[in-house]
Amino acid sequence: MKSFLKRFAPLLAVLVFAGCSTISSRIDDKAALFATLTPHQQEVIRKGGVELGYTPDMVYMALGAPDERHEQHTAKGDKMTWVYLAITEDWAGQVVRYRHYAMRDPKTGAVYVFTEPEFHDVYRADAHEHIRIEFTNGKVSAIEREKR
Repeated sequence: MKSFLKRFAPLLAVLVFAGCSTISSRIDDKAALFATLTPHQQEVIRKGGVELGYTPDMVYMALGAPDERHEQHTAKGDKMTWVYLAITEDWAGQVVRYRHYAMRDPKTGAVYVFTEPEFHDVYRADAHEHIRIEFTNGKVSAIEREKR
């Protein structure tokens, strides 16, 4: 089993981290667009920021793919909203389970049953809206951030 883990651990690590997207990797994906931006815009995106007037590609470079997308078609134009969620885990307490096992005394043949408590921490996941970016006609027209 250990040799199996040694051989496949690097592959497993690559697979786990392949889905992770960083600002640098997203900038590399959109390098041609990034090169056309002003130095100020480039700096804001490198820091993970967004400003009014940005395009969806610029927001993608800064924040990544949104968790939710909403589209609205109106007489004044098309609106698109990207929502980014923050997921937190709060400790909710402990659960106690009892494990039972039996042992036979080799000398007497008697069977003894033991009960052992097992304590498990319980966490509650909470997903809430962290950032909402609204696009009107392909440009950022509103930025809402969670205030805590």
